[in-house]
Amino acid sequence: MLRLAVTSRAETFDRMQEPLAQRDIEVFHLQPKERAIPVTGSEPAPAPAELPPAGADVGFVYPSRLMEGAALSVRLDIPWVNGRDAVLQSRNKAGAVARLDRAGVPVPETTMVSNPVGDSTVVDAAERFSYPVVVKPNSATRGIGIAKASDPDSLAGIIDYLDLVHDYRATGDKTYLLQEYLPNAHDYRAMVVNGTFVGAVERRLPENALAEGRWKHNVHRGAEATGVDLPDRGRQLAERAADVLGIDYLGVDLLESPDGFLVNETNARPTIDDETKYEPGFYDDLAELIRQVAGEWNGRGRTRLSKEWIVPRQRNSSRRERCQSPRLGVETQASRLWVLSSRMPARDYSTRNRNGTTVCRSYKIGEKATRPYHQPTGSTG
Repeated sequence: MLRLAVTSRAETFDRMQEPLAQRDIEVFHLQPKERAIPVTGSEPAPAPAELPPAGADVGFVYPSRLMEGAALSVRLDIPWVNGRDAVLQSRNKAGAVARLDRAGVPVPETTMVSNPVGDSTVVDAAERFSYPVVVKPNSATRGIGIAKASDPDSLAGIIDYLDLVHDYRATGDKTYLLQEYLPNAHDYRAMVVNGTFVGAVERRLPENALAEGRWKHNVHRGAEATGVDLPDRGRQLAERAADVLGIDYLGVDLLESPDGFLVNETNARPTIDDETKYEPGFYDDLAELIRQVAGEWNGRGRTRLSKEWIVPRQRNSSRRERCQSPRLGVETQASRLWVLSSRMPARDYSTRNRNGTTVCRSYKIGEKATRPYHQPTGSTG
């Protein structure tokens, strides 16, 4: 059974344990903070009581506290489904918006402000928007610190508070965003696993909260999340955002206004909601992604998996082909690993190892190739 380390004890940990256990993945908690972490010595990885004696094979999402994450990753010698780069890329809202915009993905009009700057710089930057304008920290989550400025005076008051925070030397990120406000937009969180849309919820404040003038539809701020059948355009945008950012497990925040869908933010640490709010096979897709990450890591010479497991299924098909993992990382005749990128076009990528034996081919899933590539059961070489 594959061992998955999860660094959060929140809802995601509780909800994923049983479904993944049914798919031969054992979920354990890895405490990344508020503890002592040995970083030297010949002993194996520091494993708290929650982890099995053998440690973990793969981590779920890199710890939010990057220093602890770096030490634990080395000591445990594990890969992550969403690694450090994925977490940092999604956390940097301005960077993500810039990449999406350059790729032609519709996003809200946005300007990043890097403190310290004078009031006139901020007021001038806000002139490209119509008031009200949204002000949000560049790297905060859960709707923390987001405000709406109705005019230049209220904008100046919000900026005064940000200036006080950024004046503290230990504050790492001294940037914030000015963003267009979309009134009456529907707020969705779409989930993408391995490039494929797997479900969405609509987040909406209760009517009494809306009547009081509240407008932030964050679940952590009291909004309710309801499973929805997201229109095709929203699904396509979510998949496109994950593809542009190169993140395999991603929450994509979509806003739907009368003008269409926009990608508002992304989250590489998305909370898993109730299974009923996702597409059938959600946990099958997630389990396959976890195995792929573990398999690619093993292909680099780490401890090899001995269990047989399944190549990702063809979309809209139940066809599966079983492969074994002991030959991970075998070179092809072109002297390169036959673990190909999931972002390559999916055609017939069957290949042969040096003895001429055919290895597992990729099955078309949308327009992306599946990964990794393993030697089929019973083959030699």
